[in-house]
Amino acid sequence: MKTRSYPRYVKLPDNNGNFTRVAKAWKFRDSSRIYYFEPLFLLSGGIIVRKDALFEDDDIFSMKGCGFLPCTLKEYREGCRANYQRYKDEHIFISEFAKACGATEPPYIDKDVVSTKYHI
Repeated sequence: MKTRSYPRYVKLPDNNGNFTRVAKAWKFRDSSRIYYFEPLFLLSGGIIVRKDALFEDDDIFSMKGCGFLPCTLKEYREGCRANYQRYKDEHIFISEFAKACGATEPPYIDKDVVSTKYHI
């Protein structure tokens, strides 16, 4: 059985140094390098969709890297949900007039928010 020498899920520091961001390891078949993707979100066609940021392992593990803490799948999923909620709170505003005209909040689909597949 082959063992991994890198953590599968990691927490990354934000601009304030708090470990609020999460990332998952990914290894492409045609590369020997390890990549990490951070789940981010954007509004597209009235729906909040995943648009992940991709990091090379050096961006995290090297001396000039951002730093990390290993985490579990559960912590990764909680971080994804928190990132989604943060994006929704900061970027989605539906006025009372829009609600009266039939506008609604974008649907929340937990399976898509906490997916462990990368979305580029």
